[in-house]
Amino acid sequence: MQLAARIRAPVLMAYGGSDVRVPIQHGTGMKSALEHEGQHPIWIVADGEGHGFQRMESKGMFYGAMKRFLDENIGH
Repeated sequence: MQLAARIRAPVLMAYGGSDVRVPIQHGTGMKSALEHEGQHPIWIVADGEGHGFQRMESKGMFYGAMKRFLDENIGH
C-alpha cells in the first residue's frame, strides 16, 4: 500500500469474498490507498468464492468486467 502513489495505470481488482490465501482485507486496504491517491480502481467481489472463481455466474461477472475494463483502457 505504500507504493499506491506510484501506480498510474488503471487498476481492476477482483476478489473472492471467502478467499483465505489473499484475504479481502488486503484488497480493501489497497483500494483505499489507491483512492487516497486519486485513483478509481474497478472493484469486484464474488461472494462465497475463494481464491479463483468456480461458479459460472462469478466467472461471467469477472470476464464481463475484464472485457469492459480492457475495452475502456486499451481499446479493441
